[in-house]
Amino acid sequence: MAGLLHDIGKSAMIKDINLNKENLSDAEDLELKRHPEIGSHILKSANQFSKIAGYVLAHHEFLDGSGYPKGLTGDAIPIPSRILSIADAYDNMVNATKGQKAISWEEAASKLIADAGTKYDYNLVKLFIENVLPMYT
Repeated sequence: MAGLLHDIGKSAMIKDINLNKENLSDAEDLELKRHPEIGSHILKSANQFSKIAGYVLAHHEFLDGSGYPKGLTGDAIPIPSRILSIADAYDNMVNATKGQKAISWEEAASKLIADAGTKYDYNLVKLFIENVLPMYT
């Protein structure tokens, strides 16, 4: 359910922000980075989704602390959020948007591996590549 609703906060974003635009202004980028917090608030307001609000809040956090909105590191990031971060990154890489061309699943897997241990949980990336990708490639 968190995977389906992780970007719900974007629905409340300022309509002037073109979410598929390649180069956002600094102000637009800051606004866009609020979507996990906004999504978390939306989900907390609905009892049946309140348990996943924290996972949505942390889905752009990276192990090394370079993510957002709180700059969490390592084990402070809930495991479901770490899983969601990997799946979201993979999905964004293999599906084209206005600002970005799609890349192959092999290239996406290589990029995930390259960022394993810094952005993404190494063990979860390994599990994703070994167990999830074979079902879809």
